[in-house]
Amino acid sequence: MNLATWHGGHDRPVGRITEAKDYPRSCIKSPDNMAALPKRVCAYPCADKLSRQSWADPGRAGDLANFPSPFRAVLLGPPNVGKSTLALNLVVHQNPPFDEVFVVHEDAGHTREYDELQPTDIFPEIPSLEYFNRLPTMMDDEETGEERPVRRCIIVDDLEYTSARKQRLKDLAVLVRFVSSHKNMSVIVGHQSAFDVPELVRKCADLFVIWRPKARLEMSNIENRVGVPHGLLSGIFDRLGRDARDSITIDWTRGTPAPLRWNIWTPLNDLGDVQGPPSDRSATRRRGVSKPRPSPE
Repeated sequence: MNLATWHGGHDRPVGRITEAKDYPRSCIKSPDNMAALPKRVCAYPCADKLSRQSWADPGRAGDLANFPSPFRAVLLGPPNVGKSTLALNLVVHQNPPFDEVFVVHEDAGHTREYDELQPTDIFPEIPSLEYFNRLPTMMDDEETGEERPVRRCIIVDDLEYTSARKQRLKDLAVLVRFVSSHKNMSVIVGHQSAFDVPELVRKCADLFVIWRPKARLEMSNIENRVGVPHGLLSGIFDRLGRDARDSITIDWTRGTPAPLRWNIWTPLNDLGDVQGPPSDRSATRRRGVSKPRPSPE
């Protein structure tokens, strides 16, 4: 199977899209000038999203954990496999770093799980849109002195959804579908059950990290819900998995250099086999994993 097939064709050229600046603005305002409009979709940059980062940014592809912000990550795995640890790693690998980090935690008044991050604030509930609207969007850069957008991240750690109040579910929906993209806010949602994560969160996510579930049938459902072929993830865990903390990353971010990875940093090909520099393959074989077979033509 061609990797681009299940990855949605994100790397396809977009030559048919024309920048709006390529033709007079009068064509937009006047129906009389409609004939001058190109017969194709034209790109109008969203004023709320001008601060988006890209894999094409200098140096970013050198660290596969340095995802372009804002991203929406969903971490799914049983207890004690390292979801919170990975959330910490995703934050500290951001370069340039986040300016503010928020945490939403059921035990907000007592947990010390995220003390290493020195979070800006810890909430027992997801803040409302009104709260985010009060936050400043711009700040002066400490190095250049120039004004730039504020980069933020919020970690939503193992909240209860099945018996949650409607307000919690509403604020979560607004967070992942609007606040993230329009307020430059990366979102990391961690949960122990793929079945209990609200559907809208999965649909809005552009990054999934999956640990092997204990129920055999659950993996098949996860594959369907994260958009990969049936049997792909279970086959990878069968070949490469040696520890409960091993994980698979499915990266749907635009322009990603590695759509499928093992433990974040090791790219996999479309068959789920290790690819990359020889040093990576040698390290994998020392752990007892068979030599990867070549990719199909």
